[in-house]
Amino acid sequence: MAAPPPPPRPSTAAQTRRPSTAGTPRHSFMAVPPPHLLVPVVPAMTLFMAAPPHHHFPPMISLFSDDIEIVEVWGGEEAQRVAEILALLPHYPFMEIDTEFAESGTFGSPRPLDAEAAYQQIRSRVGRGDMVQLAVAICNEAGEVPGRVWQFNFRIDIATRAYDAGSINFLEQESGIDLELHRRRGINHWYASRTFANLVEHADGCVWWIGFHGGSDVGFLLKILGGGSGLPSGRLNFVNLFGKKFPYFFDVKVIARELKVFGGLKTISDKLKAVRLGGAHQAGSDALLTLRCFFKLMQNFGNDSVMSRYGMLVDINDMTPAIIAANTLTSCYGDVTLVDVRHHNMAAEFSRIKSLCRYYPIVAAEALLPGHLPRLPSPDAESCYTGMCEDLNRADHVKLMLAFANSMGDLALGSIWMFNISRSDALQVPSSGGEADQCVSPAQFSSFLGSCGLLLSPQVTWVTFRGAYTAGILIKTEFHSHSMPPKFEYYIPVRNVYLPNLFDIAVLSHGFSDAWGCQSSCAAASRRRS
Repeated sequence: MAAPPPPPRPSTAAQTRRPSTAGTPRHSFMAVPPPHLLVPVVPAMTLFMAAPPHHHFPPMISLFSDDIEIVEVWGGEEAQRVAEILALLPHYPFMEIDTEFAESGTFGSPRPLDAEAAYQQIRSRVGRGDMVQLAVAICNEAGEVPGRVWQFNFRIDIATRAYDAGSINFLEQESGIDLELHRRRGINHWYASRTFANLVEHADGCVWWIGFHGGSDVGFLLKILGGGSGLPSGRLNFVNLFGKKFPYFFDVKVIARELKVFGGLKTISDKLKAVRLGGAHQAGSDALLTLRCFFKLMQNFGNDSVMSRYGMLVDINDMTPAIIAANTLTSCYGDVTLVDVRHHNMAAEFSRIKSLCRYYPIVAAEALLPGHLPRLPSPDAESCYTGMCEDLNRADHVKLMLAFANSMGDLALGSIWMFNISRSDALQVPSSGGEADQCVSPAQFSSFLGSCGLLLSPQVTWVTFRGAYTAGILIKTEFHSHSMPPKFEYYIPVRNVYLPNLFDIAVLSHGFSDAWGCQSSCAAASRRRS
């Protein structure tokens, strides 16, 4: 994609740039700024309102300076601060926005793997939630800022509206936001809507917008611009509105991922060596850190690699969200999430996995029998099979771990699911936190495998390591109301039907004679393919 065309020049005679403040070093991250970054100066009067007669422009300092101030903006101050931003925009054409918000009914919801579903989740979050903070950080093409970031604090009253307890706890405990202070001194969303509408309207065409995973940020800003009206009902209508209001928008998460820098804001900033100023999950601090990451990406990968990736939002209109949600296996070893699946979260996790299976047809499986010690190798395959059946019949519950990958080596959602499967529907087993919870029954797990199309399909590749017990557990859940085949010679054809593409890494790597530990049982452990 080509770099964005230059924003249209406003009709004004004043087309000169304000020179850099004397004595202030210019730490340019662009040796030769591209022509489309040289934005003409537009007098503040033509944008919104005139700056004070003797308006003092703050000195330019490096984006990476520790002397940047995060300015807290409370009710009654927003018009003055927005006018200040508009007066500075001609000199600082990069504008980063970040929000913090209280959710109602959507906090902790699984991340969808379908673009329309992802948009509907954002639409629900924006429609039922409220913005708590909006931060604006601006910068010029030389990596200089006006010495401050503006953090607008909005009114929220948790006593008069039902928000998710987890969302409120996150704001208070993780973000350190004083919600009582916001109740008393916060900006009224709807009284201030015209003020912020002016910010967006007059920035249109002369600003490059920047965000991080910006769907919700854009959504909440559009909500306040619309006076509280909801977002469009369909994703395509939202994409069109987004393109009109924010024609040159850069989502740093999209850019970083396409340049093979994966993770959330903290992970990406650590990899880029961009240092945070202020507390995490505060809009002002996050906005400044995102802006620093954006310029680090330009510094490390070049202007063209970054500037060509505008107009995209994570999960909404960049590419298949199933691929977006993946972390590459080589980059996520320290970030893999282990999801403990039991009765209470079974339906939600089954739904998540079902939505990603078509994109991740390689299933890695590992079985654990609590308290079980591996058997010594038996001299023949029949003895191995008999011993496995006895162990599975004796175990009151098993743990089966599944991970999903694609042919490019992407691990779905950076996660491994650990299913606690019981022999009895009512069995409760202590979780990692110590509390007892009901396990998934064999019938429920069998239904899940069937609904996902994981068994009986040559399109699905199963991968194990010394996986005789793993394959046995998968077959046994399908036989939950019946006994396993009585003999090894009857079991193998059944297994080949249910798991037509099964590979055992122990066999393929020649590190072991076979998955049973004895040469004669190689066929029972794995179907070795060339």
